Amino acid sequence: MYHKPITSATVNHHSNPGSAPARRVQDERGSGAAAPEGGSSNTPPLNTETPTIPEENQILIDWLEFTMPDDFRIRERFRSLEYYLKTPGCEMVQSDRGMHGYRTQYRIGRAIILMDGSESMGVHVILSGQALRELKNSPLDVLHWLLHHAGRVTRIDLALDNVTGELTLARINRAVRSGAVTCRAKTYRRMESGLISTGQVTGETLYFGSAKSDTQYRIYDKAAEQGLQGHWVRCEGQYRHENAQRVAQLIHDARLDVGTVYCGLLRGFLNVLTPSTTDTNKSRWSVAQWWLDLLSGVEKLKLSILKKPVTAARSLAWIKRQVAPALAMCLDAFGADVMTAVYLDGKARMTVQQRQLCAACL
Repeated sequence: MYHKPITSATVNHHSNPGSAPARRVQDERGSGAAAPEGGSSNTPPLNTETPTIPEENQILIDWLEFTMPDDFRIRERFRSLEYYLKTPGCEMVQSDRGMHGYRTQYRIGRAIILMDGSESMGVHVILSGQALRELKNSPLDVLHWLLHHAGRVTRIDLALDNVTGELTLARINRAVRSGAVTCRAKTYRRMESGLISTGQVTGETLYFGSAKSDTQYRIYDKAAEQGLQGHWVRCEGQYRHENAQRVAQLIHDARLDVGTVYCGLLRGFLNVLTPSTTDTNKSRWSVAQWWLDLLSGVEKLKLSILKKPVTAARSLAWIKRQVAPALAMCLDAFGADVMTAVYLDGKARMTVQQRQLCAACL
């Protein structure tokens, strides 16, 4: 049972940001971004702890990547961001080069801040699992803050750590190979790593969903990855792009209850079944009790997309974005008379809904 979700860091409450010294750095367009005083190399975080197996099952945020609006480049807004990314024992320093299309990169410990991209790229932040664990503030505090300041989450990873033995790779492998699994993905992958000298398998990972898709789950032996003895199996969900923003909003709407949201999402994507001896129709098989117990019996959640209603304004925006260059080319190539004929032909073929949308704009 997952009655105590963990979120990579303890929630802390601190005084209001705004006291850190900063200097102005001018980009090529002359606009300013707040930046730290001095320093050209990063100070490593004060974290010398060796990895250990958790004392109990847990669910945590293990990656958080987001983009803040362009106005976070100005001093006052930037200080707010800097406050939420504070890492004990570390100062903010500028790296020699940018990345991912941004010209400027700052680091606070293992937290990465990217700035000075092209227009509307905003300020991008990358927080790995280790960066999240080293932050002074809780990852949930950061998530709550960024959503309330028009931030957009572009990737979030949620992880379920099982140390009590219910979840094993052998158990999942048997279920998959016997067809006792339902999954929203059509295929799965199994990858092994090992020693060439002996042939010994040292690691195994099962992937559900494509690496290019916006949702992927992976199950692997975390203890083996960390070189530890004992049971520690991780089931990790990676959500990107629009799905990442939806997951972040689900967590926020659930009052930051990461455990309930993640277990519901996992149940909505992947389920282990108990095969029936009398019914070959898999859709009627019951979900395995151990799987329900593992996920605390929560209801399924789906990352559904609410379709925006069609309006004339949305159609015009689509034309400007997608069709305007082709329209300009045809007008220059064939002249106004031909394009007027195209317009009249299109008008004659408008649907009833399109005519109603047009009338609503008059």
